[in-house]
Amino acid sequence: MLKKVLAILFTAILVMGLGSPALASENADVAKGLQLIEQTNKEIDKKIEKAVAKADNLQAEYLYEQKKIKERNDEFQKDIEEATLELMAAEEKDAKKLEDKIKKLNEKLYEQSKIYEEKTQKYTKELEKVISNVYNETLEMSAETIKKAEQYGVIAECEWKLVRFADKWVWIDPVRVVKLKN
Repeated sequence: MLKKVLAILFTAILVMGLGSPALASENADVAKGLQLIEQTNKEIDKKIEKAVAKADNLQAEYLYEQKKIKERNDEFQKDIEEATLELMAAEEKDAKKLEDKIKKLNEKLYEQSKIYEEKTQKYTKELEKVISNVYNETLEMSAETIKKAEQYGVIAECEWKLVRFADKWVWIDPVRVVKLKN
């Protein structure tokens, strides 16, 4: 009987002793997986911060340029209105000069509107480039981390969060843990 108890006790100790390193190894793998996710999320947040700052700078420059163009347009518009009033009161010999002046002012106004449109297209293109770059980079980082985390026994997925880039809102995808494998 004592031999049976000792045999059972010895077997239990042996099972516990051999099982513990496997359990410890599994816990270490899960910790590596969680650490990988945390590190990737920090890197994604840094990329997002840089992209948001760049987008905000692009917007500030764009708005400043648009303000300057609007101020010039307002000056041209004012000059056109003044010349039109002078034209109504002018004699025929002065009318031709005033008509030419109004025509030139309208041409300048048209040029400014073309510049305005070009600046808007350039801003939109550059902003879209910033957004698509950070979106694609973070999506790739998330996908890679999800695959690696699964090897460590951590099931994860993209967790979309809304981020503002200048005047646009975009869903970006950090990683979140869904569950740990048993």
